[in-house]
Amino acid sequence: MPRAHRGSQNHPFGRTRPLLDVEEDPAQIGRPGESFAVGDPGGGMERPEMDDQRPPAPAAVRREFFTTTDVGRARTHLARDYPDVTFDLTGPSRRYVLDITSLSVGALGIDRIYAGSSHLTRIPGTGGGVWIVHPVRGRYRLEDGRHDVAVEGSVPLCVRPGTSHTVGTEDVSLRVVRLDLAVVAEAAAAVAGIAPESVRFHAPHAISPALARYWTATLQQVVHEVLADDDLLAEPLVRIQAVHALAAAAVAVFPNSALDAVSDPGAPTAGVTAPVTVRRAVAYIDEHAAEPITLGDIAAAARVGPRALQIAFRRHRDETPLDHLRRVRLHRAHLDLQAADPTGGDTVGRIAARWGFTHSGRFSAAHRRTYGTSPSAVLPR
Repeated sequence: MPRAHRGSQNHPFGRTRPLLDVEEDPAQIGRPGESFAVGDPGGGMERPEMDDQRPPAPAAVRREFFTTTDVGRARTHLARDYPDVTFDLTGPSRRYVLDITSLSVGALGIDRIYAGSSHLTRIPGTGGGVWIVHPVRGRYRLEDGRHDVAVEGSVPLCVRPGTSHTVGTEDVSLRVVRLDLAVVAEAAAAVAGIAPESVRFHAPHAISPALARYWTATLQQVVHEVLADDDLLAEPLVRIQAVHALAAAAVAVFPNSALDAVSDPGAPTAGVTAPVTVRRAVAYIDEHAAEPITLGDIAAAARVGPRALQIAFRRHRDETPLDHLRRVRLHRAHLDLQAADPTGGDTVGRIAARWGFTHSGRFSAAHRRTYGTSPSAVLPR
């Protein structure tokens, strides 16, 4: 069972520590090999990047590092990303420290937090986001009026909008994923064909241990394959897909009204649509493949709900709309490889990322299956 951080008398960490500590938790958000000092025990500071030669993160990405032992400064800093959340220090003030590493990308925020001493935190439920909290070490207890969950280990929990929560912690290390409610609602609506405004999450815990592991694996993949690579984050399509991957995983893992609609045999089922709907969807995909479009966008262009569109695609094309979108993007990437100029900086990885393929191995395998050769063999020499 993980134990809470213990450190020197002057500071709970007692030493400089790496941003990436895979043994502690695979879902890290700094860059590999980077380290920092945790700051002056007498106040707060935002820590600069340690390597001045590294190019800055893309404009759409915000990376921040903050440490303080002052409760007032902690409240001020937290108020920006966690509005309306309040906390009281219930343990010894001499052991208090707040240490945060944050990454924000559009509708997604990921924070690595260490909070020393004991706290009682109140979350009023008025926020506009879904938070997935992953205690890594220390004690964490969440109550929402219906559920009382105590954790001493590594278990993801859903803090739901519209529900007030009370959280007690002691010397806790957390990973918090903050997702905009609109993005999560869109992902949920795509699953069940229901109106986004009707999406509700029911409980803080995952549906099963297997799905909890699925959430952790998805987060690990997004963090290590996308969020740690500023070259990939410079691509708008990649950023959007990373956000949507985590939103879709949250919908699949934690109980919500979209999953209710899918699993309820008495729920109304969308009818089969005519091929004209499929043709509209195909035309929209062909025209907008380079943009961060979603299943909801495609369905809106086809003038039907997402569920009806998926049924139509299965019946008339034996694939899903997103299968077709991936095939179109793979073909466009293949054409770009053929027309590439390596002397101008074109690479297989850069072209793949342009079309939303973030994993080089999977891109290469898909290209070989479709075109019978590797992407690097197509790239002019």
